[in-house]
Amino acid sequence: MPFIYSVAAHVSDSKLFAEAGAGWAGERMRSLGANSVTANQVVMGGEMAGQVLVAFEVDTADSAMALNAAIYGDDDLVGLLRDAGVQVERRSLMRIQAEFGTRDASHATVLYVAGQPVDDETAETNFTRNWNHISAGAAGMTAMQVVASGPAPFNGVVVTWADSMDALLAASAANFADPAVQETMAATKSTILGRLMTRRLFRRSFEGGRPGCACGTSAPHVSSAFLSFRAFVVGRDGGFEPTTPVLEAGALPSCATSRVGAEGTGNAPVRKRKL
Repeated sequence: MPFIYSVAAHVSDSKLFAEAGAGWAGERMRSLGANSVTANQVVMGGEMAGQVLVAFEVDTADSAMALNAAIYGDDDLVGLLRDAGVQVERRSLMRIQAEFGTRDASHATVLYVAGQPVDDETAETNFTRNWNHISAGAAGMTAMQVVASGPAPFNGVVVTWADSMDALLAASAANFADPAVQETMAATKSTILGRLMTRRLFRRSFEGGRPGCACGTSAPHVSSAFLSFRAFVVGRDGGFEPTTPVLEAGALPSCATSRVGAEGTGNAPVRKRKL
């Protein structure tokens, strides 16, 4: 399963950042090894409103580490971070465990879950039960397991993609009212910790040659959450300069697109692997 390397940051000039990401910077990420890159700005997220969430999809944890080093070794990208006033709040790594339908939708929600970790087969079975309800109000759903995110209270993130938040929330309510779902949550000691909503700034997907680029308020939206504990700014020499440490609720990137692309909208997960 692919990994999502995610960054949450304050961005002074989100327009500059979005335009570059939808253009030359997105292409640069492709050359550095990313399968996709997505950026979203928090709209409904309490004190995290305004933060920008960036998600890079890669094949392995080693690829995520290499991509991080490559970004900060690229003079043009470091210049963009400086010019756009990017201050990194948190960096995390997640792994996709199950995916259904499609991520092509105008909005999304992300649930942050604490509970007992399960293997991929069990996760797919459990989330299929959820998708049977959620599919009534959503285009797709992506479930991820947190690999490295510092001292955070959650270990799972579920992104649901939809065109109507009202329809999605109605489907979500039906899902949580299902006794079978409640039994599964009790068995895995799963607790829902929170939900955020964000607006997409740009997306570049390089899976199967698809450009997957969208920019502006008409593009899909996503929501997500995280706990922030330290902030950094890009220094004049391209390195990191720590600012005052903080401990606050925040936002993990929702998931960018997965290398295990989900096609179709049926009740069973349909995957297309890149060969």
